Amino acid sequence: MVQIPWFKVDDNLAFHHKSVAAGNSAMGLWVRAGSWCAQNLLDGFVPDHMLTRMGTAAQVEKLISVGLWDRKEGGIVFHQWTERQPLRSEVTAERDAAKERMRSIRAAKKGVKKESSQVSESGSPELPRTAPEVFGNPDPTQPDPTLNSASAADETPAASPPKRSKRKPALPLSDDWRPTEDHLKRCRDLGVDPGIELARFRAHAEANDRRQASWNAAFTQWLLNARPSGNVRPIRPEPDEQGRIQLPPLPRGFFDQ
Repeated sequence: MVQIPWFKVDDNLAFHHKSVAAGNSAMGLWVRAGSWCAQNLLDGFVPDHMLTRMGTAAQVEKLISVGLWDRKEGGIVFHQWTERQPLRSEVTAERDAAKERMRSIRAAKKGVKKESSQVSESGSPELPRTAPEVFGNPDPTQPDPTLNSASAADETPAASPPKRSKRKPALPLSDDWRPTEDHLKRCRDLGVDPGIELARFRAHAEANDRRQASWNAAFTQWLLNARPSGNVRPIRPEPDEQGRIQLPPLPRGFFDQ
Protein backbone atom coordinates (compact mmCIF):
# COMPACT_ATOMS: atom_id res chain seq x y z
CA MET A 1 0.00 0.00 0.00
CA VAL A 2 1.39 3.41 -0.96
CA GLN A 3 2.05 5.64 2.04
CA ILE A 4 -0.09 8.76 1.65
CA PRO A 5 1.28 11.94 3.26
CA TRP A 6 -1.00 14.16 5.28
CA PHE A 7 -1.17 17.95 5.29
CA LYS A 8 -0.80 18.77 8.97
CA VAL A 9 -2.79 21.50 10.66
CA ASP A 10 -1.78 22.77 14.09
CA ASP A 11 -4.46 22.53 16.76
CA ASN A 12 -3.96 26.25 17.48
CA LEU A 13 -4.89 27.20 13.91
CA ALA A 14 -8.50 28.17 14.64
CA PHE A 15 -7.63 31.29 16.67
CA HIS A 16 -4.02 31.89 15.72
CA HIS A 17 -3.54 35.59 15.10
CA LYS A 18 -2.51 34.96 11.47
CA SER A 19 -5.63 32.85 10.82
CA VAL A 20 -7.88 35.48 12.35
CA ALA A 21 -6.22 38.21 10.30
CA ALA A 22 -6.52 36.21 7.08
CA GLY A 23 -10.22 35.45 7.50
CA ASN A 24 -12.25 32.32 6.80
CA SER A 25 -12.30 32.50 3.00
CA ALA A 26 -8.54 32.92 2.72
CA MET A 27 -7.96 30.13 5.27
CA GLY A 28 -10.14 27.84 3.16
CA LEU A 29 -7.77 28.44 0.25
CA TRP A 30 -4.81 27.83 2.57
CA VAL A 31 -6.12 24.38 3.58
CA ARG A 32 -7.01 23.33 0.02
CA ALA A 33 -3.66 24.43 -1.34
CA GLY A 34 -1.84 22.63 1.48
CA SER A 35 -3.69 19.40 0.79
CA TRP A 36 -2.91 19.60 -2.94
CA CYS A 37 0.74 20.43 -2.26
CA ALA A 38 1.14 17.45 0.08
CA GLN A 39 -0.49 15.14 -2.44
CA ASN A 40 1.91 16.19 -5.19
CA LEU A 41 5.03 16.27 -2.96
CA LEU A 42 5.98 19.82 -3.95
CA ASP A 43 7.53 20.72 -0.57
CA GLY A 44 5.30 23.73 0.01
CA PHE A 45 5.25 25.22 -3.50
CA VAL A 46 1.92 25.94 -5.23
CA PRO A 47 2.02 27.35 -8.81
CA ASP A 48 -0.06 30.35 -9.81
CA HIS A 49 -2.28 28.39 -12.18
CA MET A 50 -3.44 26.16 -9.31
CA LEU A 51 -4.02 29.12 -7.02
CA THR A 52 -6.44 30.68 -9.51
CA ARG A 53 -8.38 27.39 -9.68
CA MET A 54 -8.75 27.12 -5.90
CA GLY A 55 -9.15 30.76 -4.82
CA THR A 56 -8.97 34.42 -5.70
CA ALA A 57 -6.07 36.82 -6.11
CA ALA A 58 -7.30 38.79 -3.10
CA GLN A 59 -7.19 35.67 -0.91
CA VAL A 60 -3.67 34.89 -2.11
CA GLU A 61 -2.47 38.40 -1.27
CA LYS A 62 -4.16 38.20 2.14
CA LEU A 63 -2.30 35.00 3.03
CA ILE A 64 0.98 36.53 1.90
CA SER A 65 0.39 39.73 3.85
CA VAL A 66 -0.31 37.92 7.16
CA GLY A 67 2.78 35.75 6.77
CA LEU A 68 1.24 32.34 6.04
CA TRP A 69 2.65 32.29 2.49
CA ASP A 70 5.75 33.69 0.82
CA ARG A 71 5.86 34.82 -2.77
CA LYS A 72 8.08 32.75 -5.09
CA GLU A 73 8.62 32.94 -8.83
CA GLY A 74 5.71 31.27 -10.56
CA GLY A 75 3.64 30.83 -7.41
CA ILE A 76 3.84 30.80 -3.60
CA VAL A 77 5.52 28.68 -0.95
CA PHE A 78 4.08 27.83 2.44
CA HIS A 79 5.82 29.53 5.35
CA GLN A 80 8.00 27.02 7.30
CA TRP A 81 6.79 24.03 5.26
CA THR A 82 10.09 22.17 5.71
CA GLU A 83 9.78 22.47 9.49
CA ARG A 84 6.15 21.42 9.81
CA GLN A 85 5.32 19.08 6.92
CA PRO A 86 6.80 15.85 5.47
CA LEU A 87 9.33 16.46 2.70
CA ARG A 88 9.33 14.76 -0.68
CA SER A 89 12.59 12.97 0.10
CA GLU A 90 11.18 11.55 3.34
CA VAL A 91 7.96 10.36 1.72
CA THR A 92 9.74 8.65 -1.17
CA ALA A 93 12.23 7.03 1.21
CA GLU A 94 9.38 5.64 3.30
CA ARG A 95 7.62 4.34 0.21
CA ASP A 96 10.81 2.59 -0.94
CA ALA A 97 11.23 1.07 2.53
CA ALA A 98 7.63 -0.14 2.45
CA LYS A 99 8.22 -1.80 -0.92
CA GLU A 100 11.30 -3.53 0.47
CA ARG A 101 9.34 -4.77 3.49
CA MET A 102 6.69 -6.19 1.19
CA ARG A 103 9.32 -7.95 -0.93
CA SER A 104 10.74 -9.52 2.25
CA ILE A 105 7.28 -10.64 3.36
CA ARG A 106 6.49 -12.21 -0.01
CA ALA A 107 9.87 -13.95 -0.03
CA ALA A 108 9.22 -15.29 3.48
CA LYS A 109 5.87 -16.69 2.35
CA LYS A 110 7.57 -18.47 -0.55
CA GLY A 111 10.32 -19.82 1.71
CA VAL A 112 13.09 -17.74 0.10
CA LYS A 113 15.72 -16.55 2.54
CA LYS A 114 16.86 -12.98 2.15
CA GLU A 115 20.47 -12.91 0.93
CA SER A 116 21.74 -10.05 3.04
CA SER A 117 20.50 -7.32 5.33
CA GLN A 118 21.33 -3.67 5.14
CA VAL A 119 24.32 -2.86 7.34
CA SER A 120 25.56 0.60 8.19
CA GLU A 121 29.19 1.66 8.10
CA SER A 122 29.39 1.12 11.86
CA GLY A 123 28.45 -2.53 11.41
CA SER A 124 24.98 -2.35 12.97
CA PRO A 125 21.88 -3.22 10.93
CA GLU A 126 20.15 -0.27 9.35
CA LEU A 127 16.52 -0.13 10.39
CA PRO A 128 14.24 1.60 7.86
CA ARG A 129 12.38 4.58 9.18
CA THR A 130 8.76 3.85 9.86
CA ALA A 131 5.84 6.07 8.94
CA PRO A 132 5.45 7.59 12.46
CA GLU A 133 9.15 8.58 12.45
CA VAL A 134 8.80 10.40 9.13
CA PHE A 135 5.37 11.96 9.50
CA GLY A 136 5.20 12.41 13.27
CA ASN A 137 3.03 10.67 15.81
CA PRO A 138 0.16 10.52 16.48
CA ASP A 139 -1.44 11.17 13.09
CA PRO A 140 -4.53 9.63 11.52
CA THR A 141 -3.13 7.40 8.80
CA GLN A 142 -4.64 4.89 6.46
CA PRO A 143 -4.04 1.25 7.48
CA ASP A 144 -0.55 0.08 6.54
CA PRO A 145 -0.55 -3.72 6.01
CA THR A 146 3.25 -3.79 6.10
CA LEU A 147 3.36 -2.96 9.83
CA ASN A 148 1.82 -6.25 10.97
CA SER A 149 2.21 -8.49 7.93
CA ALA A 150 5.71 -9.69 8.81
CA SER A 151 4.59 -11.43 11.98
CA ALA A 152 1.33 -12.54 10.42
CA ALA A 153 3.14 -14.31 7.56
CA ASP A 154 4.41 -17.07 9.86
CA GLU A 155 1.29 -17.39 11.97
CA THR A 156 -1.56 -19.75 11.41
CA PRO A 157 -4.82 -17.83 11.03
CA ALA A 158 -6.80 -17.99 14.24
CA ALA A 159 -10.05 -19.86 14.08
CA SER A 160 -13.09 -17.64 14.23
CA PRO A 161 -14.87 -17.78 17.59
CA PRO A 162 -17.94 -19.99 17.73
CA LYS A 163 -21.19 -18.19 17.16
CA ARG A 164 -23.29 -17.77 20.24
CA SER A 165 -26.67 -19.38 20.04
CA LYS A 166 -29.54 -16.96 20.45
CA ARG A 167 -31.33 -18.91 23.17
CA LYS A 168 -34.06 -17.34 25.23
CA PRO A 169 -33.07 -16.69 28.86
CA ALA A 170 -34.50 -18.94 31.54
CA LEU A 171 -36.87 -16.95 33.76
CA PRO A 172 -39.02 -17.76 36.82
CA LEU A 173 -42.74 -18.32 36.39
CA SER A 174 -44.48 -14.92 36.34
CA ASP A 175 -47.66 -14.23 38.30
CA ASP A 176 -49.62 -13.38 35.14
CA TRP A 177 -48.73 -16.53 33.21
CA ARG A 178 -51.80 -18.53 32.15
CA PRO A 179 -52.34 -21.78 30.18
CA THR A 180 -53.05 -21.50 26.47
CA GLU A 181 -56.04 -22.76 24.53
CA ASP A 182 -53.96 -25.79 23.54
CA HIS A 183 -53.33 -26.54 27.22
CA LEU A 184 -57.06 -26.38 28.00
CA LYS A 185 -57.83 -28.74 25.11
CA ARG A 186 -55.23 -31.18 26.43
CA CYS A 187 -56.85 -31.01 29.85
CA ARG A 188 -60.23 -31.89 28.36
CA ASP A 189 -58.70 -34.73 26.36
CA LEU A 190 -56.84 -36.08 29.40
CA GLY A 191 -59.77 -35.62 31.77
CA VAL A 192 -57.85 -33.44 34.20
CA ASP A 193 -58.88 -30.18 35.86
CA PRO A 194 -56.84 -27.25 34.43
CA GLY A 195 -57.26 -25.17 37.60
CA ILE A 196 -55.89 -27.93 39.79
CA GLU A 197 -53.03 -28.72 37.42
CA LEU A 198 -52.11 -25.05 37.22
CA ALA A 199 -52.06 -24.77 41.00
CA ARG A 200 -49.88 -27.87 41.28
CA PHE A 201 -47.63 -26.66 38.49
CA ARG A 202 -47.16 -23.23 40.06
CA ALA A 203 -46.56 -24.62 43.53
CA HIS A 204 -43.97 -27.04 42.18
CA ALA A 205 -42.20 -24.26 40.24
CA GLU A 206 -42.07 -21.92 43.24
CA ALA A 207 -41.03 -24.61 45.71
CA ASN A 208 -38.15 -25.75 43.51
CA ASP A 209 -37.21 -22.27 42.26
CA ARG A 210 -37.57 -23.47 38.68
CA ARG A 211 -36.62 -21.34 35.69
CA GLN A 212 -37.61 -22.02 32.13
CA ALA A 213 -37.03 -20.46 28.74
CA SER A 214 -40.59 -21.48 27.75
CA TRP A 215 -43.18 -22.00 30.45
CA ASN A 216 -45.73 -22.99 27.82
CA ALA A 217 -43.58 -25.97 26.85
CA ALA A 218 -42.95 -26.80 30.51
CA PHE A 219 -46.69 -26.89 31.27
CA THR A 220 -47.32 -29.06 28.22
CA GLN A 221 -44.78 -31.56 29.59
CA TRP A 222 -46.44 -31.33 32.99
CA LEU A 223 -49.83 -32.23 31.50
CA LEU A 224 -48.35 -35.27 29.74
CA ASN A 225 -47.48 -36.62 33.17
CA ALA A 226 -50.81 -35.64 34.76
CA ARG A 227 -53.32 -38.31 35.76
CA PRO A 228 -57.10 -37.86 35.94
CA SER A 229 -58.47 -37.44 39.46
CA GLY A 230 -61.59 -39.50 40.10
CA ASN A 231 -62.96 -37.30 42.91
CA VAL A 232 -62.66 -34.02 41.00
CA ARG A 233 -65.08 -33.16 38.22
CA PRO A 234 -63.20 -31.89 35.17
CA ILE A 235 -63.74 -28.17 34.70
CA ARG A 236 -64.14 -26.87 31.18
CA PRO A 237 -63.72 -23.09 31.35
CA GLU A 238 -65.23 -21.04 28.55
CA PRO A 239 -63.77 -17.80 27.16
CA ASP A 240 -65.44 -14.49 28.07
CA GLU A 241 -66.57 -11.80 25.60
CA GLN A 242 -62.97 -10.71 25.01
CA GLY A 243 -61.90 -14.31 24.35
CA ARG A 244 -59.96 -14.61 27.64
CA ILE A 245 -60.05 -17.77 29.74
CA GLN A 246 -61.00 -17.23 33.38
CA LEU A 247 -59.72 -20.14 35.46
CA PRO A 248 -62.01 -21.17 38.34
CA PRO A 249 -60.77 -21.14 41.96
CA LEU A 250 -59.47 -24.32 43.54
CA PRO A 251 -62.00 -26.48 45.44
CA ARG A 252 -62.31 -25.69 49.18
CA GLY A 253 -60.02 -27.90 51.27
CA PHE A 254 -58.02 -29.04 48.23
CA PHE A 255 -54.66 -28.72 49.98
CA ASP A 256 -56.03 -30.65 53.02
CA GLN A 257 -56.56 -33.81 50.92
